[in-house]
Parts: sequence; C-alpha cells; structure tokens
Amino acid sequence: MTTSGTRSMGSAAPPAAPTVTPPTAPPGAPSPPGVSAPNDGAARIAAGLQAGGLGVGERVALMLPSGADYFFAFYGVLLAGGVPVPIYPPVRRAQLEEHLRRQGRILANAQAAVLITTDDALLVARLLTASVASLGTVTTVAELGSHGGRFERAAPAPEALAFLQYTSGSTGDPKGVMLSHANLLANIRADGQGVAV
Repeated sequence: MTTSGTRSMGSAAPPAAPTVTPPTAPPGAPSPPGVSAPNDGAARIAAGLQAGGLGVGERVALMLPSGADYFFAFYGVLLAGGVPVPIYPPVRRAQLEEHLRRQGRILANAQAAVLITTDDALLVARLLTASVASLGTVTTVAELGSHGGRFERAAPAPEALAFLQYTSGSTGDPKGVMLSHANLLANIRADGQGVAV
C-alpha cells in the first residue's frame, strides 16, 4: 500500500487537504500578461474554486497545456485545499473517442469533482460529465479567475496528498500514484542539489 511515501489509488482513504505557496518570480522577472505576480494568478484560481464550493481534499483535474494557466491552476488548486490531477488535453480529432474513454477512466478513478480546461477543449470536457459521476463542474482558468475575493489557505501535514499523477496507460488502464507533500519537497531538494542552487 505505501512505498516510499507514494500510494496507489486502490485502497487509500481521502487524505488531509494539501496546500503549497507558489513561488514568487525573481526580482525583475516579467510576469505573464495581466498578472502582477504568480501568486496573484494562483490566488484568483483558489478563490474561484472555493467560491464554487470546492471541498478540502477534493480532486480537481487539470486538462491544460503547459504554460502560465497550468501553473496558476495547479497552485490555485493546492491553495484552495484541493488535489490537482493533471491529465492530457485532446490533441488529434481522429483520436478523440479514445481520448475521452481514457480520460474518463482517470477522472472516475480519481473521483474528480472539478475539471479545469481551455476554451478550445470546453465542449469535449463537458462530454466527460456524462461518464464521470463525481464530475460536477467543468470550467476554465479565465472563469475561475474572474470571481475575485479571497481564499482560505489550508495547512496540510507532510504526509498529506499533494497531487495524483497517472501513468500514460500505454500497456493498459492508466494507474494513479498518490504523491505527498513530503515526496514533492524531497524531489525539489534533490533537484536543487543537482543544479547547485
């Protein structure tokens, strides 16, 4: 069940709510357009999620490409007390049916309550609500960021679930691995030592 702080999705009870303070940009570093600092973007997402009723420890799928929106969403989910579940956005129309099946299985297994995606993938994402009973909200980063307001920061224990990461499923169904905050900090420290930061 537990190996080096990771757990497979089968038998684990819902963990305590996670939170991580997103890093701030180095002095003088440019912020993405329309955002005064990385913390602001993540804080707006956290406020939008909590205003929408996100519960502590609830899973939030991120069907987003790499970039500023992904960063804000990932850290915004953590700040709101949720658990991010990264999944791939659709790439090719010819493979859309298989993509929906695979992502639907991941969302159901993770018991995702919310799915954050792009405007381009919103229609596809909404199709997933029919096959995933737990999925109650499909939204975008822009929609969540427009709520304004404040969020209440969670304070997880090191062993609390930080996020769920799924395998590609190339040899079968994707398998989920539960990563704790302690796991992530150990990786960050090792990376820092590796690049002598």
